[in-house]
Amino acid sequence: MNIEPKLQAIEQEYIEVGNKLSDPAIAANPKELQVLGKKRAQLEPVVNKYREYQDALKSISEAKELIKSGDSELETLAREELSNLEPKIENFTRDLTLLLLPQDPNDKA
Repeated sequence: MNIEPKLQAIEQEYIEVGNKLSDPAIAANPKELQVLGKKRAQLEPVVNKYREYQDALKSISEAKELIKSGDSELETLAREELSNLEPKIENFTRDLTLLLLPQDPNDKA
């Protein structure tokens, strides 16, 4: 299951909500401000985890490029970094999948 499109849509929505929150017209409407603030708070954990995931993928890509560089010292460091990062991707995927599950409407926490 590819969750990337869903995560991209959530990140885009988070950005749009942030832009609306900085709009002076919204600031003058306390009810709308509250609704948007709550929406942003709901999206923020998913977006933060997604951005960490993206950073890890970028680091993996960079490490793979360093391995191809031909410099044995850089290759050793890159392989070490890969061995640390690759298991994290599975954890990020699991965490993000859990964050995307619908929340229990009865949970008031």
